[in-house]
Amino acid sequence: MRDHYIDLESMDLEDPVISIAAGIRWISYKYSSLPRKVKKDTFNTFRNYYRYRDGKEYAQKIFDLYNNSTRNIIRK
Repeated sequence: MRDHYIDLESMDLEDPVISIAAGIRWISYKYSSLPRKVKKDTFNTFRNYYRYRDGKEYAQKIFDLYNNSTRNIIRK
C-alpha cells in the first residue's frame, strides 16, 4: 500500500469530492487485500475494513443502514 499513498491535508478532506474519492480508494484497497480463502464481496470488504475491531458487526451495521435507507426511498 505504501506505493499507493496519497498525501492529503485535513483541509483536503473537507472537500466532498476528495473525501469520497479517498474513501473509495481505501475500500478498493481493502477489497483487493482480502485473503484468497475469503469470498470477495462487499460484506467481506467492509468486514476487512474494520477488522481490528468487531468487523462483522461493523459490516452488518453498514448493510442495515443501507437497507433502511433504500426502503425509505422506495416508500416515498
